[in-house]
Amino acid sequence: MSYNQDIVLLGGGFSDSSDDGMDEYLISGSGVKNPNVCFIPTASGDSPTYIRRFYESMEGFRCRPHYVELFVL
Repeated sequence: MSYNQDIVLLGGGFSDSSDDGMDEYLISGSGVKNPNVCFIPTASGDSPTYIRRFYESMEGFRCRPHYVELFVL
């Protein structure tokens, strides 16, 4: 049985939109046309501001952004 999984792991690079080279490198290097990108914002306590920044920063890339909420605010 074969599964087609696309996983891209990102650090907090998206928090500074002036330097998105690392995000671009990882997303394009995945080898997948439109990979899923999942943000786990635990360092910011699931801050709505950082979640919004994540989605805004992913708008320029060919990917499907998601996030996992771990804190109940």
